[in-house]
Amino acid sequence: MLQTPTKNDLLNRIIDWLEQHRLINAGLVLLYTGFLLFLHGTFVKLSVDIMLALGRPLYNLIVGSVSIVLGLAFIGFLVWQVQRHPFLRTSKLIYFFITMTLMLIHYQFLFELNIEIIHSLQFAGLAFLLYPFTRRFGAAIIMGLPVMILDEWYQYMILFPENIIYFDFNDILMDVLGSALLLCGMWIGGVNTENQPGPFWQRSELYLLAGMILLTAIGLSTCHFARFAFATCDNTWFVFSQLDNPRQFWQEHPTHGSIYHVMPPVEGTIVNSIVCLFYMLIDTVEEKT
Repeated sequence: MLQTPTKNDLLNRIIDWLEQHRLINAGLVLLYTGFLLFLHGTFVKLSVDIMLALGRPLYNLIVGSVSIVLGLAFIGFLVWQVQRHPFLRTSKLIYFFITMTLMLIHYQFLFELNIEIIHSLQFAGLAFLLYPFTRRFGAAIIMGLPVMILDEWYQYMILFPENIIYFDFNDILMDVLGSALLLCGMWIGGVNTENQPGPFWQRSELYLLAGMILLTAIGLSTCHFARFAFATCDNTWFVFSQLDNPRQFWQEHPTHGSIYHVMPPVEGTIVNSIVCLFYMLIDTVEEKT
């Protein structure tokens, strides 16, 4: 049963249509996933070419300025929306500002390059397409996790194996936060939600998240997954990090000189899982009202 929206606006009509045409929506998800995976190299090359043409300082200034302008425009839009849809206004604003704070922390301490902000936009689009399948915010994020993981694996193992020397949990966190930011915006904008998502511990997205955590734990404990290159075994299939000093908290980019923290496998798994659980609570907030 769905909540009655404040207005039957364009957003809800789009979500309704996608929910009613699940096969088409599933096809869109597959197409979008292919876009994320197979056009990644093209966009990276374009970005590098532009950076080399403009120079890194000007390039970073432009990327930062565009991000600020888009962010302010998005905030302005949400201020307007929160006036139109006052239901759960305080909870919505708390989630939105926590998300913005987490993104700023990520930008300050976990960013390798400014252009990585594009992750937040790319996976926000995926979250939008996944939302109609359940009308649960946490589910839309967690259902996107396999694609986020596949995207990082593809870059690390296939696309740029000579340049990328670790599986990037930092990027996955930005993917999650970008998805969450859009979903918070949809929540503020009065999107219809599932009114009775069921107990927290009985939701399918929690089982999916637990399964991924369990798979990672088993892989690490059996040494089929190795945290670092120096910790491999004869039966190791996958090495998460080939950094020279992976336990060093701050890492320096070899060519760009940027200083940032690289989350190792256990830390990255825990942080991303906690953040996903935090956004699952939105659906619990909705259920209790």
